[in-house]
Amino acid sequence: MLKSVKFENFTVLPSAHFDFSTGINAFVGENGTGKTHLLKAAYCLNHAFSALKSKPFYFTKNRTDVYFEERLISLFQTDKLINLIRRGKSESRIEAKIDAFLPTLSSDGDKFNFKEFPFGKKTRELFWELLIKDDGVIEIATNAEMIQGYQLKSTFIPSKEIVSFYEGLAGLLERYEIKLDATYRDLLPKINSPELIKLPDWFEDIFAEIEDDLGVMKLENSRLLFVGRNEVKTEAPMMAEGFRKLALLMYLVRHGEIEERGGAIFWDEPEANLNPRLIAKLAKILVDLASHGIQVNIATHSLFLLKEIDLQLKMATLKRKVPAKFFALADDGNGVQVSEGDSLEEIEPIVALDMEIDQADRYNNWLYRTAEKNG
Repeated sequence: MLKSVKFENFTVLPSAHFDFSTGINAFVGENGTGKTHLLKAAYCLNHAFSALKSKPFYFTKNRTDVYFEERLISLFQTDKLINLIRRGKSESRIEAKIDAFLPTLSSDGDKFNFKEFPFGKKTRELFWELLIKDDGVIEIATNAEMIQGYQLKSTFIPSKEIVSFYEGLAGLLERYEIKLDATYRDLLPKINSPELIKLPDWFEDIFAEIEDDLGVMKLENSRLLFVGRNEVKTEAPMMAEGFRKLALLMYLVRHGEIEERGGAIFWDEPEANLNPRLIAKLAKILVDLASHGIQVNIATHSLFLLKEIDLQLKMATLKRKVPAKFFALADDGNGVQVSEGDSLEEIEPIVALDMEIDQADRYNNWLYRTAEKNG
């Protein structure tokens, strides 16, 4: 999972350093402050090692350079790499440090114990440094020990849900070359992955109530369906979008695409099209997932979601402390600046909070003027 990411002159970020928590990492800011950009870049770097190592003979400098060039262009839907360099600058640099596991295997007499594989107690720090130049060339630096590490899965959930149109989108991508954000391309195969034989021990504690309400989402004949009580089936497009988003999260855990003790989720605007009741449920789920060693990284505009996460984190400390970091991004006219803290109270400014206070003031002023007018 990610330990840190540093940006220099990357899109709207002149200079920014993010030390990630192993639990919850929440990014908040106005439109145009780079939340989605940093989330995609962080996902790219966290996912790259396992993607490259899936074919070990591809883990070469040439292959790595090509991989990052293709990935960045696809993730950011830009025509050329130089468009990722901040305006007026000649180059952009991204650095990342990532914790990976060292595979371990113990023996007891003539029997091997695979329980610790690949979750060894020892970790290996992986390092990426990407330099994008104004001539369109990308240079990659890394550490030689990377080949020894093992990294768990990273999953990016885009802001637009794909459950309702999964079948059509999967069919199109099989036949046509469509210019589509790589996060969607990455997510489609995960939906097609097989279900786990045994679910994590904590799955029922986190998801039982919601699955009882919504049913279990299943893939049948290339279509996603909700299977409820008495095996009653409901087509995914017939369910509310908020339900589809929560169901996808449960589905990814059921199918082993979100792994405990080292896996990572990147989710852009998870609160989109969720009502406050579902946002509160989502906040608790995210904190519960983080308590089981899953790194949760979200970008949001929702003050309600941030407050609910902060509250759930405070309540969680009564049982077990869940690590967390909050980051506020704001443009001061000279580029985006970052404020960070271990709780919501420690970061500023939060534009959503300022607007909420402003709205309350305007409403109270209206009430006062109306009362004064009516005598």
